Amino acid sequence: MKTLNKDQFFQWFVGFTEAEGCFKFKPRYRNGKIISFQFEFEIHLHIDDIELLNRIKENLNIGNVYDNSSRNSCNFVVGSEKELRLLINSFDGFPLKGIKLLDFLQFKEAFLLYFNREGAIKEDLIENLLKLKEGLNRGRVDFTMPQNHQINITGYWLAGLIDGEGSFSMTRGSQLRLCFQLLFTANQKSLLEAIKVFLMNNLGFDRFSLWKLENSSVIGIFEIKAKGKSKPTVCLEIRNVHVLQNYLIPFLSNYTLLSKKYLDFSDFKILCQTIYKGGHKDNLIRELLIKLSLRMNDFRLSTFKGDLVSKLTDDELNRLLSTPTELPLANEVVFLILAKNQEEFLVKSLKEASEVVGVHYSTLSKLIEHTSSKEVVLNNFTVKRIPVFNGSEPAAT
Repeated sequence: MKTLNKDQFFQWFVGFTEAEGCFKFKPRYRNGKIISFQFEFEIHLHIDDIELLNRIKENLNIGNVYDNSSRNSCNFVVGSEKELRLLINSFDGFPLKGIKLLDFLQFKEAFLLYFNREGAIKEDLIENLLKLKEGLNRGRVDFTMPQNHQINITGYWLAGLIDGEGSFSMTRGSQLRLCFQLLFTANQKSLLEAIKVFLMNNLGFDRFSLWKLENSSVIGIFEIKAKGKSKPTVCLEIRNVHVLQNYLIPFLSNYTLLSKKYLDFSDFKILCQTIYKGGHKDNLIRELLIKLSLRMNDFRLSTFKGDLVSKLTDDELNRLLSTPTELPLANEVVFLILAKNQEEFLVKSLKEASEVVGVHYSTLSKLIEHTSSKEVVLNNFTVKRIPVFNGSEPAAT
């Protein structure tokens, strides 16, 4: 596993805090009266990730890790005034980006009011602190971000966020569908929109692929209505295997996932590579893909209660890794139309192209399919079929 330098690690840590961190404080009572306040920063994880918490403690050189094996959990806690001041200074230098920033700012305000006071705790201070506590975390109703707030994303920050809230999965229905997802409460939509822009600008898409992204939901942001007592959510999803294989996976491979999620990512890479090559069209390969997916996510937890599927044998894994490419998936395409006056049109489908050129769809389709250059001159228009999402500069085929 790649070793991160101090700056890279803290970028990762801020992203992970965005997903899993919690700023909280509470009053302490004696004889029914508030005598002090306790302030904490906490990360609460499944027990399988206790080594990650130890790594966080080691890199930050603050806090304590608690093993709650009886409850299948573990905690990283920063609770002393001295260490919290160090942590606050660090977050001031590399700010949080989503609504967790609001919790941090409120926590910081309460912390400074309390520890920078002079003398004993007074009633007005207690009142102010309790009011700040009331609107913290789940009690928050105001999600207005600070004026001039900017969301400046880095790769290491995104890796940390994915370590906390990312999901790599495969549906196992009649079709095998891959999915990368980030899921948050609905008030985090602006954060996901910024992540989408970052991915579009930093994964190496050519201009035709970018146009396709801008005019489709290939990198989609979807709002999900609340059900029962749950809150409405919003998710960023990528299901297109070409984008996953040729862009997202190579990009994330340049960074480091530090939680057990890196195991899911490793398996996801195998699933994606095999499906991208068309190997899933073979029934035996398909069964191996399903078997591999049944060891991912919650299935790999030490506390999983269901029946575990056995791990792939070395032979089975090698079979997947050496999948031939006789059955590749068809390329994604867009259509570039050049008018005689050099005016340029881009459209997503052959049907749209036929409407621009002014011919029947079937006529243009036959010409495109039976022309070796995949370039047709018709009615003073030149129509080119351009592959997209292939990980390299496009060319008419």
